[in-house]
Amino acid sequence: MTKVAVLVLLCMCNLFVVAEEIPKKELKKLKRSVKILSVSDRKTENQEDEKIFLLKFDTNQDEDNDEQFKYRFRVTVEITDKAKNTYFAQVQASQRALHEDYLGEDTWEFHIPIGNMERPKLSAYVIQYGILHEGKFIPLNEDFDDVDTVEELTERSPNRLDGNMKLFKHTYLYDEDGTEEENVKIY
Repeated sequence: MTKVAVLVLLCMCNLFVVAEEIPKKELKKLKRSVKILSVSDRKTENQEDEKIFLLKFDTNQDEDNDEQFKYRFRVTVEITDKAKNTYFAQVQASQRALHEDYLGEDTWEFHIPIGNMERPKLSAYVIQYGILHEGKFIPLNEDFDDVDTVEELTERSPNRLDGNMKLFKHTYLYDEDGTEEENVKIY
């Protein structure tokens, strides 16, 4: 290859990389448009009478958010049992196409089977609400409890639970009286 051909090829590659980035102004606007509002957790039983840990959270996004982005979230939790063994579970899911009168309010439920664990407690979590852009997850809003990063949580908890996870439930509101509920496929 000649030097000119290599230079042209490098310039073209550079243009493709730049084209993939979201402009800072647009990213800042997106970050202001999504919120994690409230988070709660409790031990309970599912419909099959299995013991589960339930992490429930509400989110909000501007109703008129740009539909070019696929909104997504990633949840990572740590559970500690009576013997101080720690376990983590992680899931990612995308928000599906919503009703045209969507109000921007959602409730999500993360169901984690705990089996015969003695006195399990939710010891930490990270909820990340963002977009999928060019195959990459970009967090726009995050909620941390007793941990600073996802990596910190997964490194300190050697046992992974999410292979046993049963259900992720999504409920969202539209117009003044409507509510729609779905079970979300886990990715």
